[in-house]
Amino acid sequence: MATFRSDLRVDPPLKELRASLKEMDATLPKLLNKVTKAGAEIVASDARSRAGSVSPLAARSAGQIKSSGTAAGALVTLSATKSKPEALAAFLGMTRRTGWFAAKKYGGADGSGGQHLPWIGTGWTVGGTGGPRAINPAFAAKQDEFEKALMVGLNEFAAKHFPTGD
Repeated sequence: MATFRSDLRVDPPLKELRASLKEMDATLPKLLNKVTKAGAEIVASDARSRAGSVSPLAARSAGQIKSSGTAAGALVTLSATKSKPEALAAFLGMTRRTGWFAAKKYGGADGSGGQHLPWIGTGWTVGGTGGPRAINPAFAAKQDEFEKALMVGLNEFAAKHFPTGD
């Protein structure tokens, strides 16, 4: 599973905030997860809609792009499952051919020809250039909306559960 995090930082860090909330009421951290998941879903839904423009394989694997809210914050994950083992190759690419396509008669001996898109490498940042196809462009396009949704969600959460500002 590949996990992509934005560089958005919250003061105090969400992990410390969750620990303090848990001391007050055990249900509050779960409610905070819903806020961060809503922010991640903005990016994940945009990435799923962009998958069709990457490749037919990516379009079939779009459902493997998921959002979640955890103690670490808002997460967008990409995972391969038994039913969609090709999901990682569709968005991250491959360094070589696999299966019978690795045979020399298919051009696999020297790695020429493209069974999958090329590997994206590791020298990229979330929301910058390069990175996972469809997912990184979604982070770049939705960063302002993502940050605004998190801030509004966190403010609403605080106003609802701490109405006097305590």
